[in-house]
Amino acid sequence: MKISPELITTTEDYIKNICGNTAGLIIGDRALEQRKVSAYRYDLGMEWKNFTGLPFVFAAWVSNKKLNSSFIENFNKANLSELEQIDKVVNENPYKPFDLEKYYTEYISYELNEEKKIAMEIFLNKIF
Repeated sequence: MKISPELITTTEDYIKNICGNTAGLIIGDRALEQRKVSAYRYDLGMEWKNFTGLPFVFAAWVSNKKLNSSFIENFNKANLSELEQIDKVVNENPYKPFDLEKYYTEYISYELNEEKKIAMEIFLNKIF
């Protein structure tokens, strides 16, 4: 089925207009809250996986210049240190709408591996 959606710029309060034939892209905490009220919802990562068989990369640390190896090593150590504290983060930030421990350990993958690089390349080729 071909559709021709109208893309419009909105403000934060657009969420109250999502109903009937009006859809919206919602991310972050608002998306977790919206799960309670929307009859139809589609997870971008899951739909991409169904479409390509590959994971979706929502974000990545990138640089516009070559970084020295000591910076990369220290950066990776800092990230690993934080990942080892997910239990602490979850305990200090309770969030009833969604299981944050499951979110941070099962829904998010932190390594940019070859499969994800291929997925990013496919995505970029489709949008450009």
